[in-house]
Amino acid sequence: MFKYLTVLLCLTIHWILEAQLTPGQYTLKKEVIGQRFNATDIYGKTLRFSHNFYDAFYDSTSNRLFFSTRAKDASGKVYSNIAFQYCLDVETDSILWTNEAHKFDITKTNDYLFFSNDEKTTRFNKRSGFEQYDYPSRIFFTDARNKLGFCFNKSGSVNGSENLKCIYLEDGNVKWMNTINRDFDWNEIKYLNDSILLIASGGLHGVNLKTGDTWSHPLITGDTQLKKFVFSPIAPESSTLGKDPFLSSPLENVVTQLSSNILIDQDRIYLAGKDNLICVNTKGELLWRHDLTANPASKSFLYINGNDLSLFNLGVASFKDRIIEYGKPFLTGLDKLTGKVSFNQSLSIFSSPVDFRIMDTTLFVATREKMYQFNIANGNMMYMLEFNEQQYGRFTGFIDGDKYYVEKEGFYVSLNFINDKSTYFKTDHGKVYGLEKNEILYEYQISELFELDKKTDRYRFLNKKDESYVVSPNWELLARLKTGSNVMQIKNKIYYPAERKLHIISLNDLSHEK
Repeated sequence: MFKYLTVLLCLTIHWILEAQLTPGQYTLKKEVIGQRFNATDIYGKTLRFSHNFYDAFYDSTSNRLFFSTRAKDASGKVYSNIAFQYCLDVETDSILWTNEAHKFDITKTNDYLFFSNDEKTTRFNKRSGFEQYDYPSRIFFTDARNKLGFCFNKSGSVNGSENLKCIYLEDGNVKWMNTINRDFDWNEIKYLNDSILLIASGGLHGVNLKTGDTWSHPLITGDTQLKKFVFSPIAPESSTLGKDPFLSSPLENVVTQLSSNILIDQDRIYLAGKDNLICVNTKGELLWRHDLTANPASKSFLYINGNDLSLFNLGVASFKDRIIEYGKPFLTGLDKLTGKVSFNQSLSIFSSPVDFRIMDTTLFVATREKMYQFNIANGNMMYMLEFNEQQYGRFTGFIDGDKYYVEKEGFYVSLNFINDKSTYFKTDHGKVYGLEKNEILYEYQISELFELDKKTDRYRFLNKKDESYVVSPNWELLARLKTGSNVMQIKNKIYYPAERKLHIISLNDLSHEK
């Protein structure tokens, strides 16, 4: 009895000591973090903080890990603006400096160290942690090669729009300024080449980074709405709708994401908005335009196969942080060189898609109850699979067979290693199925699968609940670690953030007994 009371007392004291960490305080302790395949213990270091691990960036030039921790409110669900910044020497795993700050998002560039909040960005000295320059607004995009940053000037406007400024990161001086609108989000930013940046925002824009010269083709990519919406069941993690745009709209009551991806195919660029699909050359000259007003687009995806260009419209859009039903799904095929329409297929046979997947020339679209297969070359439906809810459950999403692993006779292999011809999906029965040639051939319990967290030349880090499994290139288990996901490998160590902790483990300890 005394033994159990002693253990309980030790655990209570440990909990009290952790709970009494003052804001910004941290502790470093060596402890058992896992076991090797032969059941011997793996020791590592654990840094404990007063707040949750939030953002991190490894700077290879200084061999330092910069990261931030951030407090949550009383509910434990919403982050507050109380944050701390840390600099860790990767060689010694010692904290070199720490700051209390209201900026917690890290811009990842090796030349400078930036921390930002929703309103402003500050540049810090990497060595000392002191502030070097306070920019007037948030830098939302950096061009590391040219040491430039993009921000909006809230103090002035041209033609009713905020001024987009391109500034020198070193001193904050303005290089050039123009007025690309931000009312309906900047959905995507993509480099065309070293000097031209493509921006999807109220149209397609090509910006010369050196001069600020811009060519533009307006498109409707958002709308102002006051009516009630029907929320969509679509799986946000499987489409770009689940990702934050590069720059969010400052307006209320706006519907966004009424556009496609920016698609670059050799010397041609494609983008679809609600009203039109356009094709331009690398000089910004319009080659052709396809009118979509008869069948308005919402969130759509462009895909090229040979000379065929396919536009798949999902019939959904974004409203604040939710995905809503907006418009109707359809599939259109065009000649990518001329814009001539080969087919325009309404997909009114289903509504409220949950997820989709394109494999070669087949488009898979699924609702809760059915899965459809369409030939994207002609728009024809090839097959429809209806789920028996009692047997299979309701569809919840497709999964990537390269990212999910299963243990087979002591080896940890990916689902695609078993069969890369199958289309894998999950249901609310807690199962994953493999579909091939319109027949379900594989069935797994989700609880028996491992999700790939990171893959390197020497290791595969798989995640399952609150554990990480380290697997060799030969699919053999090397170690099990009592950590979460989001592993960072830095030289010969791995770093695992886990709420208020940062675990540090030497790679040399994973497969060799000390």
